[in-house]
Amino acid sequence: MKNTLLTTLPNSIASYSGYYMLSVDSNLNAIHSRYTGCRETFCASLRHKHNGGHMNEFSCINTKKLYVLITLGKPVSGDSILTKMTKSLKLVNSFERYYKWPLSKIRPVNDKRKYLNIPSILFTGNSKWGISPYLVSFYTLLLRIGKYSWLTDTIVNEGDHKELVKKLKKVCNAKQDSFPDAGHIYTSINMANTLISNYNKLFRTQPKKYHWSIERINNGGGYNEGIRLLADGNTRYQELYMKCKAFQVKKK
Repeated sequence: MKNTLLTTLPNSIASYSGYYMLSVDSNLNAIHSRYTGCRETFCASLRHKHNGGHMNEFSCINTKKLYVLITLGKPVSGDSILTKMTKSLKLVNSFERYYKWPLSKIRPVNDKRKYLNIPSILFTGNSKWGISPYLVSFYTLLLRIGKYSWLTDTIVNEGDHKELVKKLKKVCNAKQDSFPDAGHIYTSINMANTLISNYNKLFRTQPKKYHWSIERINNGGGYNEGIRLLADGNTRYQELYMKCKAFQVKKK
């Protein structure tokens, strides 16, 4: 396929069928030892992929973009990963257009070793998404729900962002008992909107290292960094939570 990126994926991933996210460095090479289906462990891998894996150290993301490589491992039946992730891209782009952020893009990925068939898609997002683990968490949550059949074209092709959010919340409310990701979207989307719409006031006054510090992130092994914790008020980063709640009250 035209514009396909060739890389070398972890050998072990060829043995699995599932949904995985891999870190990618600034040279677009997969970080081989880190692949996960969990958004929080993906955030953690970004935080210490450059420092030898020391859980309590911070290593600033040394790229001007946010890269997320999505793979299903070995091929599976049903819609292709490109079809699924195109739906995810439309969700992400809706937020980006509404808030006037540069648009994310996707690119097919193949393993350099031609005998391996590991369907993969690389998402490339603006660096704004990488300023906080909570924005990374929401970004990858939007990527995750593209795999579900209940995320219909009627939702993702909605041209009005506010209407898209309404439709997305409605279907996620209906599906949350059966699909945890739907529950996370339904609970977290208002907080995500607050983070994005107040980006400059919330994030531009401090360096990226400040927002990723384990002093401000629930440190259950360094992994409890999801947007759901922030939305529920269970984050260690109470400073950010209280600022967000103030913006939400002000908006009312």
